[in-house]
Amino acid sequence: MPCLAKRKLLVFLIDGFRFDYISEEELRNLPGLREIVELGVKADYLTPEFPSLSYPNYYSLMTGHYCDVHQMIGNYMWDEQTNKSFLIGGNNDSILPMWWDASEPFWVTMMKNKRPVYMYYWPGCEVEIRHVRPTYCRNYYSYPSDRDFTTAVSDAIDVLR
Repeated sequence: MPCLAKRKLLVFLIDGFRFDYISEEELRNLPGLREIVELGVKADYLTPEFPSLSYPNYYSLMTGHYCDVHQMIGNYMWDEQTNKSFLIGGNNDSILPMWWDASEPFWVTMMKNKRPVYMYYWPGCEVEIRHVRPTYCRNYYSYPSDRDFTTAVSDAIDVLR
């Protein structure tokens, strides 16, 4: 069934950022973030997947599956059969589809439905998952400079216009 949604979606993830780190009063002083909250959806909380590590939780959010299905079980993993290792932050073995293909993330579903997908600093966007890549991927790396981050945010906003 083709995707009938025409609205654009912005997923903004701040790892390790609790819902109550910014109070309603502080949010008033952040007009951009306040507007995102007011015009979109703000989760009150997230119950972490087990284990409560970054990559397993990211992939649960993006696939709708638990670790036992999507098989992203840690920030570091080693495959005994291939002697390959997955390491958060990236190594050449980490972009092999073998780590990512057990479940289909929503951006793959969107691409299959001929919807453009632009991804910025999202782990896995540089990987060909189930033979699909997003329209655009600015590869994830651990410590982008302030300028790199500002440019990426500006580019993402331009795409949303």
